[in-house]
Amino acid sequence: MPGSVLRVLVVEDSRAESELVRHALTGHAVRFDLELVAGLGQALSALGRSRFDAVLLDLGLPDSEGLDTLSAVRAAQPDVKEVAGKV
Repeated sequence: MPGSVLRVLVVEDSRAESELVRHALTGHAVRFDLELVAGLGQALSALGRSRFDAVLLDLGLPDSEGLDTLSAVRAAQPDVKEVAGKV
């Protein structure tokens, strides 16, 4: 879909890995509007104020770990698609 824009929330505490994601999603026919946050608290705040098409989610964050992180994101926006794991 040329010209499409997908809103993606990137939840990653490593700045280097966040920038890797940004770089990987640049220059495609689909444009990605990224919001980068470093922890679950920031992610829940972002999910509360905006809609996202997808969440790229690190499961090892400073303020949350594992499936609790995924459960909290799903509860905040049940219809969002997420990719969980290490970037």
